[in-house]
Amino acid sequence: MRDRPNSAELLEIARARLFEELLPALPPEYKYSALMVAAAMGIAIREFENSDEAEIEERNSLKDLLGTDDSEDITLLDLNRQFAAGLRIGKYNKSGPDHEIALHLLRRVTLSKLGESNPKYLAETE
Repeated sequence: MRDRPNSAELLEIARARLFEELLPALPPEYKYSALMVAAAMGIAIREFENSDEAEIEERNSLKDLLGTDDSEDITLLDLNRQFAAGLRIGKYNKSGPDHEIALHLLRRVTLSKLGESNPKYLAETE
């Protein structure tokens, strides 16, 4: 078991100090860079909190869609490359089960990534 605070909590503490103490003291020409660092820290925190669940779900969905055997040692990147190749040639354009699965997968992955990278935007659109 890891000690507390964990990695996400440490990042959140550091991010809070950045906003509360450092950012107000920075000269204007450094504030944009500090905000970029804070945004990157926020994304890292949300990715850590989500664990690997989103990637595992994406991997399983892609394996189902592509008909990839569980015994094959294939990375998520490889699965996405195969999926992208299928999209480029129009494999999922026609209505049918594969079209619906592909559409659902694209929506879910997009919303998951948006939830980590820009949750405020996602909340505004709901």
